[in-house]
Amino acid sequence: MAVITVRGWLQEEERLALRRWCFGKDVLELGAYEGLSTVNIAATARGVVSVDTFDGRGTPEPKDTSEIFWQNINQAERAAQVQALKGTF
Repeated sequence: MAVITVRGWLQEEERLALRRWCFGKDVLELGAYEGLSTVNIAATARGVVSVDTFDGRGTPEPKDTSEIFWQNINQAERAAQVQALKGTF
């Protein structure tokens, strides 16, 4: 996996825990922001379905985040494992 920087709120121990918990599984992710957790889940998961509004609501900089999300997923070389759905939950 390529080394990239993705904005988000996960600590290193949380990133490592996601990788352990998701190993070999199909994962439904609710809320993705710019894809930090998605990249870490997809590093070990069989597949990820990520649902988000992709509008940055509830963040310091509300904006369309879908383009940044996909840039991060592609840079991490995980696009084949990720499906993103725009919506609320």
